[in-house]
Amino acid sequence: MEKKLKHKEVVKIIKRNEFEEFIINLKENIKKNSENLFIAGIIILVILVAIPLYMNNKNSQETKARNLLSNADYYLTRAVVPDVKDASMYGYFKSKEEKYEKIAGIYMEVLQNYKGTSAVPYAYLSIANLYYNAGKYKEALEYYNSFIEKYKNHQFLSDALNGRAFTNYQMGNIREAISDWEKTLDILKEGPFYFDAKFHLGLAYYKNKEPEKAKKIFEEIISENKNSYWALNSKEWLTKN
Repeated sequence: MEKKLKHKEVVKIIKRNEFEEFIINLKENIKKNSENLFIAGIIILVILVAIPLYMNNKNSQETKARNLLSNADYYLTRAVVPDVKDASMYGYFKSKEEKYEKIAGIYMEVLQNYKGTSAVPYAYLSIANLYYNAGKYKEALEYYNSFIEKYKNHQFLSDALNGRAFTNYQMGNIREAISDWEKTLDILKEGPFYFDAKFHLGLAYYKNKEPEKAKKIFEEIISENKNSYWALNSKEWLTKN
């Protein structure tokens, strides 16, 4: 006859089995957690190594980009001396074209090789100004557009809008120039660049056959900034028109 297990013995067996199962699960959990801890340790180590390397590389890129902008500023101050032999040996240029090509090349290097640095928006704006001064209005407009599209909240947005307004004005895009100068005034509110933009807005209104708007602009300049250069020019315009 089979021996019947008593209730107490059954309980003991169940408890023993539960304990053995608990031990097995505990071992498995420790093994898994150990593996996870090992992986987590590797990840933390990689992060601790990668972050300083990334920051050092970023700082290095920023420094190199800023140095390039400084080089461009230096060349902007150099004279054009077509009659001097070996002008480049003395840091001069034989022609404006040579000078502009040299400086544009530096800005392009920033745009191509130092993306993500704080120098990039300055390179966009600077190359736009460079092309404008060189009379290459189509190229200037392209880079002003790029700056305005990419950096809508940048501190130099008003400069880009003002530059694009001048470019459009020179290209005969008077309506577009008016729009940009109006936006420029909304940002600036005051200061010498404000009055420069406002005066040219008046000229643009007149050229767009809106003489009353032009007259109002010039009268406002006189009222807002008496005896200034722009007020005197506004008075002269009103006298002639």
